[in-house]
Amino acid sequence: RITNIRKQKGLYKPNKKDKYIGLENIQSYSNCFFETNTVYEESNQAICREGDIVFGKLRPYLAKVLKVPFNAFCTSELLIFSKFNGDMDFLRYALLNEKFIDTVNESTYGAKMPRANADYILNLEIAIPPLEEQKEIVSYLDKNCKKIDLETQKIESIIKTLKALKTRLISDVVTGEIDVRDIEIPDYEFVAEEQTESSTETEQTEEQED
Repeated sequence: RITNIRKQKGLYKPNKKDKYIGLENIQSYSNCFFETNTVYEESNQAICREGDIVFGKLRPYLAKVLKVPFNAFCTSELLIFSKFNGDMDFLRYALLNEKFIDTVNESTYGAKMPRANADYILNLEIAIPPLEEQKEIVSYLDKNCKKIDLETQKIESIIKTLKALKTRLISDVVTGEIDVRDIEIPDYEFVAEEQTESSTETEQTEEQED
């Protein structure tokens, strides 16, 4: 009752400048579209328009939700919201709500490729505050999510640099660029990473007796 679903289709041609949005182009729990090297064949595909909100029906626990940044074709695994009785960005955040995702995920069918039924999703209820409050919520979330995204990018950059250093170090040692023959390896105490259930239960029993 509060949304409209776009059900347009058209002929996608990869040799033209047609853009395509697949599930792999949407980052989980983020309004982020990124390009991939995937090549799609010419075929009839769903059409989405700039400003639409798309929701991934396949493996909904991945939380693939995106406000479409441009007119494009997209996979049929995306449910396309074209209108909403309120702020479209608020709808995007509502669809990303953990409880909403969990509810949709519990309804999926198919073991290897679990997907949710579109009618089930469209019959779910969400809380809709007044429009001004919706905008305040969106503004608050945009501001704070941006901070988190920036920190995430910094950490990912550090991890990437450390991995490159690790690879270079291994290469230099293997090829003899770094001489490690005179390096002394300190003594260390071996600690098992995992304990069996029986040993864990024995320790807990002993602690209780003490």
